[in-house]
Amino acid sequence: MKPVAPCLAAPPAAPASRPLPPSRWTPAQVRQSFEFADSDGNGELTRAEAQQLTIMPRSFEDMDQNKDGVVSRAEYEALFAR
Repeated sequence: MKPVAPCLAAPPAAPASRPLPPSRWTPAQVRQSFEFADSDGNGELTRAEAQQLTIMPRSFEDMDQNKDGVVSRAEYEALFAR
């Protein structure tokens, strides 16, 4: 039987930082997040595109306020209105 190497404990995980609440994002950051996710540049996000949002304050269903199956720039930006 081969000797078993001692098990080393994993280093403690760094505390998770909380994401900024939607009210703390700048309009430029919100616009950049939408533009990054809108891969075809049509001004609307499909469910697949929305998965690429760098800032996703709510679920796709909650962001799609008019329930048409896409999230428009206006719907997205309205989530950040102060």
